[in-house]
Amino acid sequence: MVQARCLMGRSGCRRREEQEFIVQFETEVQDIIFDLASLGSIMTFPEPGTTVTKVSGDERLTLQGTTVVTGQQFNGPPSDGNGTVRVSKSGPFKTVKFRVRTAADSVSPDDGIHLQIGRPL
Repeated sequence: MVQARCLMGRSGCRRREEQEFIVQFETEVQDIIFDLASLGSIMTFPEPGTTVTKVSGDERLTLQGTTVVTGQQFNGPPSDGNGTVRVSKSGPFKTVKFRVRTAADSVSPDDGIHLQIGRPL
């Protein structure tokens, strides 16, 4: 079972402000895969020892260093940034924390991100 929750403040989770999410696994995992669709925001993995690697995706999904994934908002077809990233830590883990904020130059203050989480075979 995977649980994800937004650590909401008074403003809720649908605001331009940065929001923090925690994904919790029942058992330890080594690496996980985030399959992202329509990412028009900036996703940051703040925990020490976390590394993000782009596996595949379009030119609107980019990495900044090893902990920041940026999806460029695109007004019209095709959609915002799409792709797959691998999230790794220095050892097995049961939780992964990430933050999402809409880019300052984005078309819309809200971003509907499609996220599927899996693990490599």
